[in-house]
Amino acid sequence: MNILQITNKFPYPPKDGASVCIWNMTESFAFAGHSVTVLALNTNKHHTDFSAETANLPNNIQIYPIDINTDRKAFALLFNLMFSKLPYTATRFYSKAFENKLIELLDANKYDVIQIELPYQAYYIPIIRKHSNALISLRLHNVENEIWKRLAINEKSKFRRDYIDDLAQRIENFEVNMLKEADCFIPVTKRDCDYFISLGIDKPHLVAPIGIQSRYVDSVKVSHTSLNYLFIGTLDWQPNVEGLLWFLDNVWKEVIKIQSDKQFYIIGRYAPEDLAETLKRYPNTTFLGAVDNAINYMKSYAVMVVPLQSGSGMRVKIIEGMAAGCAIISTAMGAEGVDAVDGESIIIANSAYEFIEKIKNTSVETTNAVANNAKNFLLTNYNAENIANSVLRFYDGLLSS
Repeated sequence: MNILQITNKFPYPPKDGASVCIWNMTESFAFAGHSVTVLALNTNKHHTDFSAETANLPNNIQIYPIDINTDRKAFALLFNLMFSKLPYTATRFYSKAFENKLIELLDANKYDVIQIELPYQAYYIPIIRKHSNALISLRLHNVENEIWKRLAINEKSKFRRDYIDDLAQRIENFEVNMLKEADCFIPVTKRDCDYFISLGIDKPHLVAPIGIQSRYVDSVKVSHTSLNYLFIGTLDWQPNVEGLLWFLDNVWKEVIKIQSDKQFYIIGRYAPEDLAETLKRYPNTTFLGAVDNAINYMKSYAVMVVPLQSGSGMRVKIIEGMAAGCAIISTAMGAEGVDAVDGESIIIANSAYEFIEKIKNTSVETTNAVANNAKNFLLTNYNAENIANSVLRFYDGLLSS
């Protein structure tokens, strides 16, 4: 099978949730013997040195990066608000150079499947139709409009809340229209799938969660001797910031009143300077910023905290943390799409009171048991190769029908 993936996120090396989600599928397709071409925007904010990073890729993976500046511009935002029905978040990712390269690839190659990662690149579906007869699949890492709707609920400024509400509605309309244009769709959770079906999307679909390749699941039995706590997440993504500050203000301050020896470590890339300074002021807290290898850090910590209050889709960091041997304590919202049993392979806490109680009453023995159970749970349910193979079978069925 000849597969073209198009994405607004440069996926290699996989450094954050979106790139991990994309790259695990790319690599798994290639391991299964298929030819994969990736056409990706390489944004100024998350720019990757293409030649240095991709020198040792397998021969059946080709990546074409297209540089783009996606900085928010006040005039462009205002113009969009007044004269367009598209979400501004989508228009920021349009690139004429990307469009031209897409046409070039479509004219030069016969693709069986074109898998669009994330909804914003679905903007190019009409162009794909003109230049290819390939099956067009839209892979949805989350319900983007839900993230914004949930952010609006927690926004205190009425002006910002009204703008976010408007943006969320535009994104929902965009997502629905793009799904109608695609031949099929692949959400990462059943809940996300049910949401789009409820909006009238009647297209072939397959729920394919984000997985992790088995070679990345630490085979060493977890045996931490002390409890330390870790948060890890990109800090230019508002749901991460919102959840982290909620945890620090409502949970952590109370925890250390009871157990003053507890320590909390924060790893996060792209933290604005004012946020970094704020994080450094919390007691019993160490802000580590960006690190070269987050997985190695995960292996050193007993517990990973995922206190999300808004968001959608799956949290890749939960999967990675489980693979590295962390016990995960998360809100139910943060754990969406990870069907682990509370108290067995994950610890769920939704309110500040529940977080405080579960941290206060959790022992090293308990967290070690949860962490070891989680690794077995991952290998059984979230093996990336198995998930990719199910997607390939899905495509085969559609192509042969």
